[in-house]
Amino acid sequence: MMGSTFMSADQGDRKITGGYQPDDDRWARYLQDLVEFVAGQQRWPRPTGGATTEERRLGQWLSTQRRELGIGALSRQRKLELDRQLPGWH
Repeated sequence: MMGSTFMSADQGDRKITGGYQPDDDRWARYLQDLVEFVAGQQRWPRPTGGATTEERRLGQWLSTQRRELGIGALSRQRKLELDRQLPGWH
């Protein structure tokens, strides 16, 4: 799947408080699914509207990552991984 090792939300530069932080394996699976979707569709998934269930799931996950970044609840490691694999995601 992915060669990267993710740090938990309370590792790294500072303890992250607030927001929703799923475990690292689950987070990595969502990221991989999103990378595959974007590569195949050449666009970001829609969180609502005429999207399939899978597209909505990925769109909602991406919206959550953007919100977590905005409130300072996304770990530095996760932001770096999103930036590396999906430039322009935020």
